[in-house]
Amino acid sequence: MYAFLIISVILTGKAISQPIHFNDAELKRYLTTEGCALTNTSGSTYVSPDLNNDGEIQLSEANEVVALHITDLIPSNYFIRSIADLDHFSGLQDLTLISLDSLEGIFQPSLNDLHSLFLESCKHARHIDISNLTNLTISLRLEGIDTIDYLNIQNGHVANFFSLFYSEHIHYACVDSIAAEYEEVAWRMISGLPQTTNCSTTPTTTDRRDFNLIRVFPNPATDGLWVEHPDAILTRLTLFDQLGQPVLDITAPHHIRNWLDIHQLPTGLYLLEAVMADGRIRQKIVKR
Repeated sequence: MYAFLIISVILTGKAISQPIHFNDAELKRYLTTEGCALTNTSGSTYVSPDLNNDGEIQLSEANEVVALHITDLIPSNYFIRSIADLDHFSGLQDLTLISLDSLEGIFQPSLNDLHSLFLESCKHARHIDISNLTNLTISLRLEGIDTIDYLNIQNGHVANFFSLFYSEHIHYACVDSIAAEYEEVAWRMISGLPQTTNCSTTPTTTDRRDFNLIRVFPNPATDGLWVEHPDAILTRLTLFDQLGQPVLDITAPHHIRNWLDIHQLPTGLYLLEAVMADGRIRQKIVKR
């Protein structure tokens, strides 16, 4: 019995001290360089999440972070394309992202404790889906984004402070059936395009224009799934496990629609990255 407990403690310690594998090297470079985090012990002083200054961020260090303020003012020094790696920061409550010109969007981050989100002047963040953030109740600010191709903020409530200040030209929006949210978004829609409370209703190809969207079906999946983009040929598909390790990789598929065989993978949550000529998109999938 004692031997079992000792082994359990050792294994748990190793898991907690394991360095996070970052798929976005620029995000890692920012987090290990800049004083951008508030932790459980730092008070009001911003520090680097790399608390022991070893050039890596351990899961134990990420778990200490309660707030992140990531900003890259002109001239840009960092080229952060994705914040998916922040899913490792399970205790994050407050997230600010300002002037990240390379950021491609926000795709249902697994930040269950997040209650405040501020996204400002990230001009290429044209796909925003935070419908899974059910605790986002204090503040939601999506400001200074000239064009939003896809917006899904239907998470069951409106944050106490909700703002789309200087965000215009929304092509598609799914919102909660709550007056404050519904009316605010209505002002920002492209003329003639209504917002919707039915997220299963997707825009037509004409309305969608140049959406950076992929379709994955079925999801959840058991044996395999199809991955397709409405307009682009996918050049690479990579599947990452919850530790950020690649577990499946297909280079240079030849079709808009591609089949991924996942029957041999353990059940759980995975991150699919699809690469095309003009960028990359990430989406979560569930293996049953």
